[in-house]
Amino acid sequence: MQNEYKENDDYGYILAEIHGRQSRILTSSEYKALLQSDNIDDVIVKLQGTTYSKYLSDSMEKSKVNLILSLERAFKHEFNEIYERSTGCLRVLLTFFLESYKIESFIYRVSNPEEPEEELGFFVELNTLKFSNDMREVKKFVIDETFLSRYFDRINVENSIEKNNFQIIKRMLMKYHIEDFYGRINGDMGFMRTVLEVMGSIQIIEIVLNTMHTNITADNRKKLFPDVNDLDARTIHSLAECNTIDDLKAILGKTSYKETILSKDLLNGLQFHVLMVYYRSFSVFNDLSCVFCYLKLKEQEIKNICWIVEFLGEDEKDVMENIYCVN
Repeated sequence: MQNEYKENDDYGYILAEIHGRQSRILTSSEYKALLQSDNIDDVIVKLQGTTYSKYLSDSMEKSKVNLILSLERAFKHEFNEIYERSTGCLRVLLTFFLESYKIESFIYRVSNPEEPEEELGFFVELNTLKFSNDMREVKKFVIDETFLSRYFDRINVENSIEKNNFQIIKRMLMKYHIEDFYGRINGDMGFMRTVLEVMGSIQIIEIVLNTMHTNITADNRKKLFPDVNDLDARTIHSLAECNTIDDLKAILGKTSYKETILSKDLLNGLQFHVLMVYYRSFSVFNDLSCVFCYLKLKEQEIKNICWIVEFLGEDEKDVMENIYCVN
């Protein structure tokens, strides 16, 4: 107990601050109000009453692209502001979050090296992709100089960039990344074990969905599965061999994910499931996991707004089915 009070001394201010920020996450009624906007100008006016207001200047060109860029910049600024103030275990946790974005950026920029350097996950070594001719050079200039070197030697790649399946490489990097961090969790963020286990299980289910009706073998599919999950060995074996959506639902019906199969779309159900886990972190006393979960909720909030902007004027019920919100 004495240790818990010490942790509160170290992180109490940021935990209180994050709880306050979480209370300002957009609600379903606010999303519905945005959806009833007549145009982009109307959306921007309504967002002026939210935490995004200072990133939406009157002088900005009113367009979908500019609005989305402004939201992404707001998220990047908020993350960096929290990250720069972090120390100790909180810095480790936020570095894990940031490195997940860096993996995404690496995979994207292998095929798009000339894109503007604006995303949260950009790191300077990615600039060398502009003149890297093969994977040997990618490894030398990007991989070996960064955290990716911890994982890449365990992944089989072809020297020719074009011959590699980078979605498979991404899955392997994410697998090793989550496993690596899971082994370093301590008492300051104990609930992160639950969060990562759920995230790992959902990654497994997504892998099954994405590889159905392909020629992947059960053994090769299983190699993509994160060892960090909350599924039993029998379920893992069944998922590795699953090849139809009906079989997948039957398997999930015997797990803690059974409610997800009741959703109109299984991916929607999975997303709502993990959002509920993120929200649970705010009921765990004195646990840093809520900082990570808050950022994941903000990440989803921006995706929700972008979805609304993309489908302004469409049927409200259809659009709201793809808005992931539990408050």
